[in-house]
Amino acid sequence: MSRSIPVTSGTPKQKPITLPDSKKPTKWTFSFIDFGQQEYFGLNKSSNNWFVAMLEQLKKVGGIDIERLSKDTIIRTDLRYHPINWAAEGVKFNRKDFDWIDKDVLGNEDEFPFYQFQISTGMGRIVGYWYETIFHIIAFDPLHNLQPSKKHNYQIRPCSPVESDLTTLLYALDKVKRQTCEKGCMVKKELDKLNDPLKDTNAILLFLDDEFHEQFNKITMGKSISELVEEFLVSKI
Repeated sequence: MSRSIPVTSGTPKQKPITLPDSKKPTKWTFSFIDFGQQEYFGLNKSSNNWFVAMLEQLKKVGGIDIERLSKDTIIRTDLRYHPINWAAEGVKFNRKDFDWIDKDVLGNEDEFPFYQFQISTGMGRIVGYWYETIFHIIAFDPLHNLQPSKKHNYQIRPCSPVESDLTTLLYALDKVKRQTCEKGCMVKKELDKLNDPLKDTNAILLFLDDEFHEQFNKITMGKSISELVEEFLVSKI
């Protein structure tokens, strides 16, 4: 029996918020509006201890004065804080792979370079960019895949995204709604009336049977889902 597999086109893109000078934070502050997951930058292999360490690190660096961070090399070294060097040995990814963030940010590396800092020894990195005085987290890198180290022979280790409860629920509902039932089945009728919570976002949720999913993987190799959908739409204009 074939099973449906959820495929998500990406998280809704949002533009960073510009704050008036009087409300701009002076200490390191974080935003998650650009956070996303993808293969090699997923959380399926992250333990409870990892999540605790990540939260503790965010709490710790959240007390650092931004101006001090820019001047104190000891703090930056201790945090392994530095811009991503896309030309470094062992780097297999590029900036365009993080295509769920706002295109004006993604396409402007000079103004919005990506930075990373460590969670703790052996627990990977947090990746993001600065928009004014707020650090926008775009991904967690628990296996240190983005800019791997010589110490581990520049090894890239697999990890995958973890579905949210919302995605799992939508998958379950869609599976029921696609089934046929005898005339007068009130449950399915009521399910069909439910509004799609993603309809007002830039996210598209798809469910593919096994045979279609296999073809989908072949077609999308080397391209993001967003790129393929956009190419298809352009061809129809």
